[in-house]
Amino acid sequence: MAYSARQVAKELNISHSSAGNILIMNKENLPNNPGDRPRKLNDELVEHLKLNLKRG
Repeated sequence: MAYSARQVAKELNISHSSAGNILIMNKENLPNNPGDRPRKLNDELVEHLKLNLKRG
């Protein structure tokens, strides 16, 4: 479950801006989990289609 900077700040008794700054500093260490719908076309298929369109 994802928590907002304000929720974390409240739990740790720090300001929400401090929690936000810590989040920004450590953003590259956090896993990327967008949680949205996956693409219907994968990258390989897109490149194949581009190549075929360029050929005419």
